[in-house]
Amino acid sequence: MHVKFMPLERFYKRHREEVEGVLRRVFEKGRFVDGDEVSLFREEVKGFLGVRHFIPVASGSDALRLSLEALGVKGRKVITTPYTFISPAEAVLQAGGEVEWVDVGEDFLIDPEKIEDAVDERTCGIIPVHLFGKVCRMDEIMRIAEKHGLFVIEDAAQAFGSGGAGTRGTCGCFSFHPTKILGGFGDGGGIATDNDELAWKLERLRVHGFERKYFSLFPGYNSRLDEIQAALLRVRLRKLDEEIKRRKEMERIYRKELGGLVRMLEWKEDEVPGLFPLLLEDEKARDGLKGYLEKNGIDTAVYYPLPLHLQPVFSEKKRHFPVAESLSKRVLFIPFHPYLEDDEIYYVVEKIRKFRVRH
Repeated sequence: MHVKFMPLERFYKRHREEVEGVLRRVFEKGRFVDGDEVSLFREEVKGFLGVRHFIPVASGSDALRLSLEALGVKGRKVITTPYTFISPAEAVLQAGGEVEWVDVGEDFLIDPEKIEDAVDERTCGIIPVHLFGKVCRMDEIMRIAEKHGLFVIEDAAQAFGSGGAGTRGTCGCFSFHPTKILGGFGDGGGIATDNDELAWKLERLRVHGFERKYFSLFPGYNSRLDEIQAALLRVRLRKLDEEIKRRKEMERIYRKELGGLVRMLEWKEDEVPGLFPLLLEDEKARDGLKGYLEKNGIDTAVYYPLPLHLQPVFSEKKRHFPVAESLSKRVLFIPFHPYLEDDEIYYVVEKIRKFRVRH
């Protein structure tokens, strides 16, 4: 048996008629940018998240970059985590700021107890990153931000619909990449906020700084979610409750069947598992299990093999963040997607059991 890490094609196969129907609707209208589908998607996401504004953009990375530009970070420091995808730290550099790293805890999330020590007179904001559907300790982070007058941009790319992610900070940034909890059929992203002034600026930054067509107030970008993606994401949003239920069922199966054999991440009741990491004793144990599973037709992944502070683009400071560095060597992700079948899940369980018993 071959178990894909994420069988992304199965959504289309299961909902073919509905998917093809919305595509025909877009093609027949002939409006492919900023039309009815984008407008409807805006309103539906605003309602789902319970926010005043939702600004669709071209990607999760653009959501972060535009938010940082709108808030103004040039020449100032922004605190974030070295254990994540490169987008938040890259966006800080692109907006003219400087990254200040804070290590994570064993839950993979930025450690609020270490944030305040990183704040100085040049610090202007914090980007907590909600990973794998786990949500950062936002009460503590918001208290620190309020105490020091800092903005908070939540990177909720991996946590749409999970524990209020993206709705507590100054703004929340989402990705609709196919691998995310609310995944489209290409790139896409969006920004949620209750701040009217910030929303006003973001709306213009995403379209060349235009106040109205062909009249630009300031330099902006071409960062629009297209009609096709919006239409498809509206279909996906209608299936989200069903998919979340399935994700939680899969988490329960893994937890029940693998309990006592390997350490697993835990999610709260209101959190949505986005990916499923196993934490092994060390790099040798991780690589041994990875090789064994792949020989048996089971796809695996490692998020993230090299923490950001050690990446060439950031490594000039040569600082040490022990938890992030340790996690990157011990973590292994196994197949996890709402369209995996039970027999595939139990096959993964069987092979992990066999390996762990022998080793």
